[in-house]
Amino acid sequence: MRTPRDLRWSLACSTLVGATFWAGLGLAAPAAAAQKPPAPPNDGARPVPSGPLRLPGGQSVGGTAASAPTMGKLATDLASLGAEVGRLGQELLAVKLEHDGAAIELARTRAELAHATATLERVRLTTQDAVKSAYRSAAAMPLDVLDADLSQLGVLRGRGGNPSSASAMLARAEQSAQAAKDAVGAAEAKLKDVTRRHAKLKKSYGAQERRLLRLRRENAGEIATADRERDRYEKYLGEKFQSEVDGLRPHAKAVRAARFALRQVGDPYVWAAEGPNAWDCSGLMLKAFRSVGHRLPRVAKDQYQATKHQTVDRAQLLPGDLIFYSPGGRAAGVSHVALYIGRGRVVHAPSPGERVRVQRVWWSSFFAATRIFPGEVVDEKPGPLPLPPGPPDRPPSDTDPDPTPTPTPTPTPTATATSQPPPSATASPQATVTPPASRQPAVSASPTPQVPAPSGSGAGVSAW
Repeated sequence: MRTPRDLRWSLACSTLVGATFWAGLGLAAPAAAAQKPPAPPNDGARPVPSGPLRLPGGQSVGGTAASAPTMGKLATDLASLGAEVGRLGQELLAVKLEHDGAAIELARTRAELAHATATLERVRLTTQDAVKSAYRSAAAMPLDVLDADLSQLGVLRGRGGNPSSASAMLARAEQSAQAAKDAVGAAEAKLKDVTRRHAKLKKSYGAQERRLLRLRRENAGEIATADRERDRYEKYLGEKFQSEVDGLRPHAKAVRAARFALRQVGDPYVWAAEGPNAWDCSGLMLKAFRSVGHRLPRVAKDQYQATKHQTVDRAQLLPGDLIFYSPGGRAAGVSHVALYIGRGRVVHAPSPGERVRVQRVWWSSFFAATRIFPGEVVDEKPGPLPLPPGPPDRPPSDTDPDPTPTPTPTPTPTATATSQPPPSATASPQATVTPPASRQPAVSASPTPQVPAPSGSGAGVSAW
């Protein structure tokens, strides 16, 4: 076996012999390490797109990265957290309604059980009286009658009742009482399950709501800037969807529903509120359409399910259309609803810490639009919707540079407001519906005691 010393001696000899060989040829020995390959030649600056790609027919694809506006971190966080709060809030509202229904069902089954129990006691007493009477009557009968047919004691019907009929009645009463008892047990189990789910959702909603309110509070000075960033971003996304709806004007009831919603501008958002001084998103839609005689479900995703057979294209919107948002793009994930008023804007109750306001459509989370009242056909292209001049809470125009996050009251305009458009006037789908001039967006100084304030942690969630 070769020892380490032998190996070192062999390596030294090999090195000496190799060096002697190359020296004899007059050449330098090659380097032990491999040489690095030469660097590739510089191929110059790569091309950068300077504009959109024009396809045959005038269609554009792509564009420069700078051409698309973006949202900053605060605007993005507000949008994502607001959507999460909206989703949890609508789920919590659905569970609350389920809890209310389960509580009503439990009260009903308990009432039925009480009635069935009372009925059973009466039947037992009746049966006992019938049996006693039957025995007394049988004891007084001749033996030949008893021997003839004990199962056909017809005489007992006139002398004190029929034991077999009483027994059948008792059996039915016992079955009814047992069924009522089982129904109460099922109702109690359902209420217990719903209560557990409600407590879990309430905790999650409260935590996310506090995060959203804290984010808005800690960045109060930058909220307006974040709103402008999102407004520009949503406007950019919506430019390809805006178009005229020739030959149609919004139904008169749809316009009145939009006016109802616009009259609530300035009221605070409160979870599960349905007015008159505070609202959540679906509560505002519920009352807006109830004001014109149409009933909607309470929760946003149920409102979509109830109107999805009347879906309209996003490029063919009319004032009065419902706009549904689902960040995940699923019907089951619908978490917010707003009312379209024209020119790419909606009126809605956005989220905790905010007030009912007019904003641009959130195309980034747009899911569907539905139309409850069909548009009215007109012969000519409709003109502007004949509405009164708006107060300070009017929707900003497309050229307004700084839409504010909440409306600020200012002196009302001097023009005379009319509550209804003239019957003969035409309507434009891109016109903006504005509220009557007498409505001020400020919140009432003394709202009803049941409505909590929109600020603070867990607003509106402490009670069912």
